[in-house]
Amino acid sequence: MSLSRSLSRRSFLLFAAALSLSACSRESGKPFKLTKNTKILALGDSLTMGQGAPKGQDYPSVLAELTGCTVINSGIGGNQTSDVLLRLPEALAHKPDAVLLCLGVNNFLHQVPEEQTVAQMGEIIGRIRESGAAVLLLAAPYMQFDRLDEPMSDAPIYRPLAERFGLPLLEHALSEVLSDKKLKADGIHANAAGYRRFAEKVAAFLQAL
Repeated sequence: MSLSRSLSRRSFLLFAAALSLSACSRESGKPFKLTKNTKILALGDSLTMGQGAPKGQDYPSVLAELTGCTVINSGIGGNQTSDVLLRLPEALAHKPDAVLLCLGVNNFLHQVPEEQTVAQMGEIIGRIRESGAAVLLLAAPYMQFDRLDEPMSDAPIYRPLAERFGLPLLEHALSEVLSDKKLKADGIHANAAGYRRFAEKVAAFLQAL
């Protein structure tokens, strides 16, 4: 092999390695460490907003009480992933250190194609990371209107998303709460006791990180 061909091959390999490292950097994101000064944005739908419980007993409010952190509730009832993409700049204007992303139930209920949900979740995660915040993924149950009385389990999209982006993932917590009729206000939402139970699980998850 000639010297010029050898150098050309070496340059190509170095360029490919640089691209690979760049991709890894984008995927790894900002590490998370919980302190009293951590500002957390809870981003989601009515399950984040706290529908089904009195004001101040939503899971972000209880989480703030348990951790001593500032937790901003950015949950809006009925939101799908497409809605959150539209309002993400306003939500991120709070400049959080970390975002608790609990989203997807309305996509499942309204049978949004899975590939669209996954693509939009990926875009949301990427934009949050571009803001400098860490992303913490909270798995939501796969809901269908004709099966709301049955025990719930996590939708299958969350583990692959967590693995793809290298995200901390809290599994089973919300599904377990919403499978217990004593912790529910209706077929979809938790009651005050349910949101408290979920907040306790989220707090333990954050403290373990």
